[in-house]
Amino acid sequence: MDEQPERISRVENFLIGLWAVFHLGFFSGGAYLIRHLTTISAQAQLQRQEARLATNRAEPGRTQPERPSTDARPAEVRIGLYIDRVPELSIRDSHWRADLYLWLNWVEPPGQPLTPGQSLQIPSGTILSQVLLRSITTPAGAQRQRYELYRMEIEVSKLFEVGRFPLDSHLLTLNLEDLVRPADALLWVPDTQASGVSSRVELPGYVVRETTALAKLHTYRSNFGDPSVSADRLTYSQFVFGILIDRADLGFYLRLFQALFGSVAIAILALWIKPTDVDPRFGLGVGAFFAAVANTYLGASLLPDVGVVSLMDMINGLGMATIFLTLTQSTISLYLYDRRGREQLARRFDKVAFGVFFLGYTCANMAIPLRALEINQRSIQSLMEFSALENLQTKPLTNQTVRESTIR
Repeated sequence: MDEQPERISRVENFLIGLWAVFHLGFFSGGAYLIRHLTTISAQAQLQRQEARLATNRAEPGRTQPERPSTDARPAEVRIGLYIDRVPELSIRDSHWRADLYLWLNWVEPPGQPLTPGQSLQIPSGTILSQVLLRSITTPAGAQRQRYELYRMEIEVSKLFEVGRFPLDSHLLTLNLEDLVRPADALLWVPDTQASGVSSRVELPGYVVRETTALAKLHTYRSNFGDPSVSADRLTYSQFVFGILIDRADLGFYLRLFQALFGSVAIAILALWIKPTDVDPRFGLGVGAFFAAVANTYLGASLLPDVGVVSLMDMINGLGMATIFLTLTQSTISLYLYDRRGREQLARRFDKVAFGVFFLGYTCANMAIPLRALEINQRSIQSLMEFSALENLQTKPLTNQTVRESTIR
């Protein structure tokens, strides 16, 4: 007697469809959540970067700067720099290094020698070497015009924003102060025209988008025990040079996740294997899961030990969750095929699941990086517009502008 063909009921088809909807919802919800968290991270980073470039307010958590007294007559020193090389930028070690030219230009009254080039400091870094290349003194009546050019090698500590790594952007800032002269004795005037970055500067994985130069006040919550200072705080003029960088393309992103994508693809392809062939059906999924875990550890080695869930972590998490769901799929399919004897139902179940996993995971991993790149472009444009507007509306900090702002 011929064996009757297996019949799949409406309820069973409905359950298969419900299973497919669940997984489509998982992928669409996961992609939306990752996109949403990436947007929040970018907005928070943009606010911090704008505060770093603002000349009239302090960064969040920093002391509000105090302007010098109107009775003070600080010397005005024009300062500028040109970055010639960036030999190292390490996100994991939280620092970057640069070779640069720095110049100072000021008018020195007779009997009042001023040597700002000998008392420079980087509050968040170190001057590794400093060589005076050129010094010019031009007599100008009762005063002398001074010019000095230095070749410097510096190292700056920076806690990089890793929330959107590996599709991240950063604002590298170099802050310079006079070590011994507070703002009532010296004010920096930025040379915005001549300052910049050499076209030869190359940062692996990044491109330089924009530079800016400005001067602002920096107040310390201490007078450092100086008995000659009556106030309990000291304010210094600070020269800030900013370099905005971001990822050039998706090349690094694809290199970082190619092993993960391959692992997920193998786990999805295993759905075509007969459920009762347990070794290949489950072995491929388990191997893919451990490969995804290894990729997570590899990515973590590129970042500092901070309590921030990065875009990389979320994408790795989505991949491992997908592989786990394929193993769940295989377990249910094996139960239907072996224990219930429903061969046709198990095959249809696997075919539908394969299409859902392939479509859902592919679309999610296309939407996430495209959205991240879009956020990068918007953030960069907003910061560039803010910097341009800040330079346009803000007058250089000089004796005159200090007096005018205090009077107002």
